[in-house]
Amino acid sequence: MPPADVTRGPRGLQIFRGRRLGPLFSAWVGGAIVGGLLFWLDMTQPAFHDVLLPLYGVIAVMVAIATWRWVRARRGDRRAAERRKHGRRETDMHEIL
Repeated sequence: MPPADVTRGPRGLQIFRGRRLGPLFSAWVGGAIVGGLLFWLDMTQPAFHDVLLPLYGVIAVMVAIATWRWVRARRGDRRAAERRKHGRRETDMHEIL
């Protein structure tokens, strides 16, 4: 039996309040790949060290923001209620006719 917070939804394994791990993994793997490429460029071309150094921070901030957006819990009532009024379009159409 899987733990109570792990479910298998139509799009795969869902954990942490029904969220999928794909967006989190893609942000971390993408950041690691870009960081690795920058590190490789830094080791092969030492003259670019001062130029590439701030990019490490930019990548770290982007991965941190992506992780924060994934972890951030939404309130249940935020998406439950429709923002638009359902009957407005129908009443406007009846007034025109």
